[in-house]
Amino acid sequence: MKFINFGHRLHIVIMLAVLTGSACAQDLVYKSKLLPKPPVLDGEIDSDPAWESLPWESNFTYIGSERVATKQTFFKIGYTPIALYFAIKCEEPNMNKIVAKFKDRESVFNDDGVELFIFPAKTKQFFHLIMNTQGARWNGMGLAMASDTLWDWQMMVAKQKNSYTVEIMLPFKLFDRIPEDLEQWTINISRNNFTASEDHYSTWSQLDNLVEFTKLGGKLVFTESIKNTPQFQKIKKEILDQRKKEALDILGIAQVLINQSLDICNKNSMNLDFVKSFNKSIAKAKQDVQNADTLASTAVVLENAQKLYRQSELIKADILLRSFCVEGTAFDGM
Repeated sequence: MKFINFGHRLHIVIMLAVLTGSACAQDLVYKSKLLPKPPVLDGEIDSDPAWESLPWESNFTYIGSERVATKQTFFKIGYTPIALYFAIKCEEPNMNKIVAKFKDRESVFNDDGVELFIFPAKTKQFFHLIMNTQGARWNGMGLAMASDTLWDWQMMVAKQKNSYTVEIMLPFKLFDRIPEDLEQWTINISRNNFTASEDHYSTWSQLDNLVEFTKLGGKLVFTESIKNTPQFQKIKKEILDQRKKEALDILGIAQVLINQSLDICNKNSMNLDFVKSFNKSIAKAKQDVQNADTLASTAVVLENAQKLYRQSELIKADILLRSFCVEGTAFDGM
């Protein structure tokens, strides 16, 4: 991940706002259902029977106001054992004035389009996805964080006389999380509308504070369990395997740093005890990774691997400093 230069300070304010909901906004709940089959991803919502059983949600309001947006936005959310789906309809009587200048991973937030903010349960970071009316995409994690690449998600746009519609497919693997036992995720949806002379931004979860970081938005409830489906078990195993691989890769880098630290200690006749002790911590962490077999336990071992990696960087930096600046001083820990 890396920071992106937005080139538009207002968008940072908008992201601050989307992370900040009013008290009444927290009562918003969308009860999603298991789709009978995956929608045909072509942007055409009304003609697709996969969406028929799901209710439309709307009532978007302008940011910093309780006023209901003149040009309304409607959405549905469904899911399969494999992916999360959004259907979004944007009223637009001035289709000929739509702004769509940017391409993938550019400043898509400065075009007409929609933004999704998704905070899965039991995770520590929200996912931010943006798309314009030409199908250009942007994605990142957390405030103002852009991914180095586009993730594996899809969207299609269809245009009508007085509106445009968007269909979005987000594989659960994208979130490194699959909903278990009727989970609740936190979400918000934002509409960017530049055909109007003012009031360019509206959201589902009402926002009235542009400064404080408190809440992301409303609740998305998965009302039907997918836990016993073959697809769930397959994706769960893929997520577990990916987490374990990532943890072992991180521990491997930490091991390299500690081995380099041991070499420096040996060359400078420095105390090795602490570094050797830390080596044992890495070995134990590797064994814990091998034993992890649940979503919860793999999350713990991955977090521990990241912690050990950060500590190994500090250890090497400390040893280098001691070896160059305090020649002959024994290393006695951090």
